[in-house]
Amino acid sequence: MRLRAEWSSRLPLPCYRCGEVVESGAAFDLEHDPPRSQGGTRVVGVSHPSCNRSHGAALGNALRSESGRLGTVDRSW
Repeated sequence: MRLRAEWSSRLPLPCYRCGEVVESGAAFDLEHDPPRSQGGTRVVGVSHPSCNRSHGAALGNALRSESGRLGTVDRSW
């Protein structure tokens, strides 16, 4: 919670994803590089929640596609 408060006190800042301003008092997500889903721990900025979710969905879709699991069901019981 302390980390979020620190970044909140720095607003307004540009969104890490789209570059538009994240205003003071607005909802925001903390951005990690690499993403937390890939072991990231270092916060590199803030983003609009919709920008963060869109990036996460695109990353997840790309990873599923690369692994060949997209649209396949293993029925070899």
